[in-house]
Amino acid sequence: MKTSGITISGRGDELRVTSCGLRVRNYCLSGFTLIEIVLVVAIISMILLLAGTNIDYLIPEYALRGVAREMGALMKMAKTEAAVSGRDVYIEYDLSKGEYWLLVAFEKKDENAPTDVPDANEKPFTPQYQYERLFKKQLPTSVFFVDVIFGEGQRIDKGVATVRVSPFGFANHHIVNLKNTDDKIMAVKINGLTGGLTFYDRYKEADVRLSDY
Repeated sequence: MKTSGITISGRGDELRVTSCGLRVRNYCLSGFTLIEIVLVVAIISMILLLAGTNIDYLIPEYALRGVAREMGALMKMAKTEAAVSGRDVYIEYDLSKGEYWLLVAFEKKDENAPTDVPDANEKPFTPQYQYERLFKKQLPTSVFFVDVIFGEGQRIDKGVATVRVSPFGFANHHIVNLKNTDDKIMAVKINGLTGGLTFYDRYKEADVRLSDY
């Protein structure tokens, strides 16, 4: 096609323009899609998050607060999973091994489960569930559990402490006391109802009933 001495020809998304001896080749009319932009932003955000967490863990004092934030995030994940699945979810702290994770219910695979619409006279099929560990975390080498407190007289300093989170958003209020290699202690009080966190730069006792705060 010729227009006012300008020749335009194209093939696919390639456009060539020739005018007065000037030629522009391989001019591509393309750009980034929305999915590509979102993907790049997500990757950059993840890198920054991991970098910030790792920097925290390099400094023993900041490592305590980094662990406390992760515990708050785990509580929020537990509440979301419980609401979506409609079943109880549990947070477990292994005080001896320095590990913590979620216990989430998954339906067992049953070869005898009906694959079609059941007959009205048949006994309804009841699925069976089993709990599996998810989002398992290991404390940094410079951080240790001191204890987990659920209330006055309810202190666990060894073994596994378990926190129940119901599908209705209710959970056990509790305090997790942590210390680092410099013997600095930090406590995080986790509100089981709202998931809110309160930090203390000291050992925190259950001086009031935790269900009241």
